[in-house]
Amino acid sequence: MVTGARQLARCLATACATVALVACGPGGGGAGTTPAEPGPVASTEVEAGAPSSDRLLLDFDDLPPGEVAADVELAPAQHGAEVRVRTVGAGRVSLEPHPRGGQALRLPPYDDTATARAVVTVAAPPALLQPDGHDFELTASFNLDAESEGGLDNGNNLVQRGLWGEAAQYKIQVDDGIVSCRVAGDRGEVIVKGAEAVVPGAWFTARCVRSQDRLTLHLDGPDGSSAASEVEGPTGDLSFRDDTPLVIGGKTTPEGIPVEGASDQFNGAVDDVELVVHR
Repeated sequence: MVTGARQLARCLATACATVALVACGPGGGGAGTTPAEPGPVASTEVEAGAPSSDRLLLDFDDLPPGEVAADVELAPAQHGAEVRVRTVGAGRVSLEPHPRGGQALRLPPYDDTATARAVVTVAAPPALLQPDGHDFELTASFNLDAESEGGLDNGNNLVQRGLWGEAAQYKIQVDDGIVSCRVAGDRGEVIVKGAEAVVPGAWFTARCVRSQDRLTLHLDGPDGSSAASEVEGPTGDLSFRDDTPLVIGGKTTPEGIPVEGASDQFNGAVDDVELVVHR
């Protein structure tokens, strides 16, 4: 289920963790719009100088429900994107019905020893995952478990690319119930936080927007409420190694293996992960 779908003036590349592709362009449809053949989505012509966007959307709707085996590709590669489940120990990933339709990704329950870890990694061409100096938006819907932090599982990383100590990172996390977004580049880092803790067991949608030197966090609640927080500050170019994965549900090594120790395993369900880079 796609929350807050935005019309894009042009879609240069699209990849989904479903067999169905998502249409882009003026008046484009949302999840469930399936072209006759896989391939780049053609859009109507746009005027010279009009903005363009690269968009990656994972909604998990067209996959078989139930548990997903370790190191399994969730869907055939499309436009060069590869979406895989990565597990350690008893960590498992499954697909379950979303209460508002479609399916959501269910990640492992809380484990204070962090021996059970599971994430989903996305490897894709740089155009899909690398903002460089452009404005971009990172969105994810989530439902946090009532028990989710302590011991070696000391946080809830929702979606991210890059690690804290690396030259570039963008991420959304939920620590102590507070949603925050971090963007770091060659000019510095900016962190913006929500004002109030989220309610466990309820669906929220977080959207992190970098617009020039402003970072804004939008948080939509289950009751239709919406709140926004913003922080001013330069972040600059976000340049990653091409093989740096986008990770849903935790953090990994550059090879895509869930990290040991401070795992930041997200405990709960995730849906509609979207990255839009405005070129």
